Order: sequence, then C-alpha cells, then structure tokens
Amino acid sequence: MNYESKDPKPGFAGRVASSFIRSKLTPVFSIASVLLGLFAVAMTPKEEEPQISVPMIDIRIASPGFGPKETERNVVEPIERAVWGLEGVEYVYSSSSDHGALVTVRFKVGEPLEPSLVKIHHSLMELRPSLPTNVREPVVRSYTIDDVPFLALTFSSAERDDFSLRTEIAPLARELSSTPDIARTELLGGRKKSIRVVADPNRMRLHGLSISEIAEGIRANDAFVLSGKNWGKDFLYDVEVGTPISDRKQVEATPISTRGGRVIRVSDVAETKEGPEERIRESVLLDKKLGPEPRNAVTLVFSKRKGTDITNLSKELIRRAENFTKGLPKDVSLSVLRDYGSTAGDKSNELIEHLLIATFSVAALIALWMGLRASFIVSISIPVTLALTLSLYYFLGYTLNRVTLFALIFSIGILVDDAIVVLENIERHLKSNPKGEFLSTILRAVGEVGNPTILATFTVIAAILPMAFVRGLMGPYMKPIPVGASLAMILSLLVAFVVTPWAANRFLKIHSHRNDNVKTESKLNRIYENTTAWLLHSRKNALLFGLGILILLLSAFSLVGLKLVKVKMLPFDDKEEFQILIDYEPRTTLQESMRFSRELAETVASDKNVEKVQIFVGDSAPFSFSGMVKHSFLRSKESQADLHIVLTSKKERKSTKMIEFRTMIPAPAMNPIIEVAVKYAPVIQCPGRIPINDMGMGAMMINGIM
Repeated sequence: MNYESKDPKPGFAGRVASSFIRSKLTPVFSIASVLLGLFAVAMTPKEEEPQISVPMIDIRIASPGFGPKETERNVVEPIERAVWGLEGVEYVYSSSSDHGALVTVRFKVGEPLEPSLVKIHHSLMELRPSLPTNVREPVVRSYTIDDVPFLALTFSSAERDDFSLRTEIAPLARELSSTPDIARTELLGGRKKSIRVVADPNRMRLHGLSISEIAEGIRANDAFVLSGKNWGKDFLYDVEVGTPISDRKQVEATPISTRGGRVIRVSDVAETKEGPEERIRESVLLDKKLGPEPRNAVTLVFSKRKGTDITNLSKELIRRAENFTKGLPKDVSLSVLRDYGSTAGDKSNELIEHLLIATFSVAALIALWMGLRASFIVSISIPVTLALTLSLYYFLGYTLNRVTLFALIFSIGILVDDAIVVLENIERHLKSNPKGEFLSTILRAVGEVGNPTILATFTVIAAILPMAFVRGLMGPYMKPIPVGASLAMILSLLVAFVVTPWAANRFLKIHSHRNDNVKTESKLNRIYENTTAWLLHSRKNALLFGLGILILLLSAFSLVGLKLVKVKMLPFDDKEEFQILIDYEPRTTLQESMRFSRELAETVASDKNVEKVQIFVGDSAPFSFSGMVKHSFLRSKESQADLHIVLTSKKERKSTKMIEFRTMIPAPAMNPIIEVAVKYAPVIQCPGRIPINDMGMGAMMINGIM
C-alpha cells in the first residue's frame, strides 16, 4: 500500500519513499543485501593488484650461422615491420645476438590476449617464405599478469647435493601441477638427470667417425613414426617404426653408421654415463630459521589461472607440500620464499578492518551531533550500501584488492551524505510540526530534499567518473576507484530513499518534542551565522577571507614544488621481499659468480630485518610483474646472479624506516674481476624507500617487487 504525502509534488524521492516506508520488503531487502555482500566477500577472488590486460608476446627466432648484425638486418627488421602494422600494437622491442634474436610485441592496455596472439601468428605465417632458409620456425609465447608466480616453495638441504635434492622434489612438482586453477608449475635450481655420451678420439679415428656424426646418429634414432597398418586374418595391426630413447642401454645400442658392412654403434666409439647433467645453474638458500650455513636448494614456483582466488589456492598448495615433506629425509626442509596468497589475504583483511573502523567513526560522529537514534538509522544504510557495492564488484568480475577496497574507504564519507541529509530534514520537519501526521511529515521531508540530493550525488559522480576513462597503464589499474565510488554513491542514494524513511518511521516514532514552541539554536549554528554575517556585511572582510584562502591554496601547492610532500598515485607498499640482480663480467665462471654472490648474500643476511636470502646463479629468481615487463626470467647466463631477499614480517620489524644497503655491499677491491658499472634504482618498495648509493658491484640493479 502506498502512503501519499499532502505535498502535491512529492517528486521522485517522495514516490519511492511512499512505496517502501511501510513495506515488509524493506527489511527483507536490507538483510538480503548484507547477506549478499558477505557472500560476495567470501566468493570474490582476492589478489594484491587489479587485473590489467596488457598482452606481451615474445617471438624467439633461431638463425644458425648469423651474427647479430646479419640477424637484425635479415630477420628482425622484416618481423618488426610486419608486426608493427598490426592493429593494437603499441611497442616493439628486439634484441639480436649470435644465431638468434628475440622480438617482444606489446599491445595497448585493454587489448584481448587471444586475438592479439592470432594476429601475431597470422603475420608470421605470411612472412615465413620471405625469411632466409636457415631461419627456423619462430617460437611465440605470451605473457600476462597471471604468469607472475604467486607462490614459491624452496626445499633445501645442507647434506644433499642439488641433483639428489631435485630428484626428491620432482614427484611433488608433477603432483601439484595437476591442481585445479594452476596454470603453470616450474622447478628452479638443481641438476636434471641426463645420459652423457663421452666420445673416445682414438676409437672415433679408428672407425672414421666425427663427433657431429655421432650426435646426428643419436638424434636420428631418437624418433618414432606411425608408418601405417597391417591387416591380419583375425586382427588389425598398427605398424610403428623407431623407439624413443629412454635409458642408457638404448643409447649404447644406437646405430650410428656402417663401415665395411659392419654396424657401428655408440658403444663402439664412446662411453655412456647416467647421472646429473653438467652444472649450468646453482641455487643456495640462507635461512636464519634453519641455521647459519648455506644450503643447496630447489624452488617450486606456481602461476595461476585468470580470476583465481590465490588466498585459498596457496593455502592448499602449502598444506600438500608440508604433507609431502613429512615423507622426505629429515635433512630436507621446506621454506616459503613467496606467498602472494597470504599477503593478499592480509591486505584484504586489513582494508576491511579499516573499512569497519571508518564506518564506526562516522557513526560515532553522527551520534555526537545528531543523537543515538539518528546514528543508528544512518549506520543501517552504510553496511547495506557497502554490501551492495561489493556484490556488484563480484558480478562485474572485479577482484578484492587494495585498489577496489581503497575505493570503498575513499567513498565512505560520501556514502552517508544522502542518508544524513534525508534524516536531518525528517527531524527538522518533525520538530517544526510535531502535531502533524507522522507518516506524511516524513514523506514531505524526503520529497523536499529529494531532487537536490539527486543533483548533488550525480554532480560528485560527474567529477570522479572521468578517471575511469584514463588511457595507458594507470587507466585500468585505477579504474575500480571511480567505478566503485560511483556505484556506491548511486546505491547510497537508493538506500537513502528506501531504507532511511523506513527506519525513521520505525525508530523515530517515540521521538518526544518538549517545549515545541521554544526555538533552540545550537552553539555551532550561532558560530556559523556570526561568521557569515561578518563576511556579508563588509566587502573588506570578504576580500580578506578570499585572500586568506588563496594564500593557503598556494602554500599547499608549494609543498609539492619544494618536495616537502611527495605526490604518488598509491602509498608505498610495505613489501616483505625484493631482488638484487647482478651482472658480472661476461667471462665470469659459474663458480666465481656463486662465490661472489654468496659473499654478498651473507652480508645482507646479517641484517636483523632479513629473514632469508636465496641465490640463483645461471637461473632466474621467481619474477615479479616488474620482472615480467623487464624480462628478468631470461637471465640464464653463468655470469648473472639473482638474490631473492625476504624480510621479516612487518609486525616483527620494530621500525619501518628506510633501510640503507650501502654498508652491506662489499668494496670493489674485494672482487677484482667485477667491472664496476653501477645501475641505480631510486625506489625499493620494501619497506618504504631504500636508497642505493656507491655500490661496488658490477652492473647491479635493485628491483622492487611491484
């Protein structure tokens, strides 16, 4: 049943309020909204950062026999011209070297990945006939933000070598790779199992064979072909030719050539050894919880599928890894090198906690100025509005991250404005007309401020919504803020016209109005009236007031110009990990690179804020989003080392001041082989800013994990 007010023009707000002010659906709507919001919080994937679609596609081309200049002129330039003309391409990078090149194509922000891949493949297929004949088929691979490993588990031992350690952990890698929502599993560090063929020069000379003939013979016999079918009387048979090489005996029996009617096999000219491969990579862990000595280490890294809740997924993977560790030898220990699931959950909980604190603060402030009843009524509208906004986040495909939750905290002060305006006008009407019909008075009050409230709400939306159309990388990154705040404000307007009148009708009925004929005026109103009168009655006072405002505005701007206040889109994130990337002189051996890196790692690990340091030489450390853009995962040379440093949790750190790493870096004289070519990194986001100066290492970079 609709209750119409005596106002002949109740407006949109009055009509909405009259439909819900006595409806039994209103409390049902409020409760259902809160429950839906709780469901959305539980079901919405939690991540550290928003999902950004920035298709990045690598094209690897092998060109045997070509030097860098020939590769660039004959291979890279034609490919660059072909892909540059594709729609949506923003940047093309290339790197040419002996016998090959890498071309990276980056599409514009927001371009879908699958169509971008199709464009690249189609362009390469058209270009293939015009490339030199010795150029092999290009290898194309795409990278997105979901390829960044969200979990890294390190298994270490002080007694075992890296080969036996990797052999122990490989079954776990195969087991966990089949976990739902896991896109990729990779095992870093350690030596793989291999069969080595050691040729004997004397026996090769005796049979007239070269090392290339031996290699080609093994390669040719490591094949498997379906050659057709054969029909028997009772059965149909598949004819198969060849057998893939799988063990040492097959390698020894592999025929290479014929000499004088005799088949020459691998065992005739070489010895075979089964065991670890040649050491081309090495990884060492220094973990204070496991002791001071360095430990051989292998690391399992996991990447997720798009839209996966990494909080629950990382917990499941760690639980299964811990169960697997119970069956390993006692000298093998498990350490968590990276867990974005835990940090994403902590940040989500922390932001939700701040959201609740902001809600209670607003409620307390309203109770102080408008009374407990008014505070209770407005407090009803806040969780209903936030719950509906979180539900829309879920249905629109957003994730819960620091940007989406920041949007809600940012807008919470605006969300209560509509409810406060409506409720304050209802109380004013009840006080000015205490003998009037209660229901009609509420509807009249809502209708009176409805249109101005709608206009004010959409004016604020018009001011912040254009931020959603910002182009470039920061556009989609910050898009949840204007979208979330705008949706929350529209919903707050709806709640102010639906829930607030209903709550006022329920909880303001027993509102007493004593001394109705006596007009009381608050002290705050008297101060406001006196100040306004002082400004309006004198032109000089108004000019002085405006001049004061202008001076304050210019003073605020000068803080930025004088660098007393640092302007940043988001605050520094107190990360618990970062990386040091070191490029030694190119001729540095693996052993020397590890020795120098261990010296640096031991020095860094001595800091009380450092929990563990893992060294990767000849293999890249688990990369971050910044590392994906910079392609740090391609660091596989023996002269390249990555130090992955994990700090203690921020709860354990007594200070969050800037950490000075200058004193941790050895002097150049300690490492004479290193070419001193320092690359400065102005910001390390862990914790806050970390200045790097006067570092005596060769080509060193400090990467913040963004």
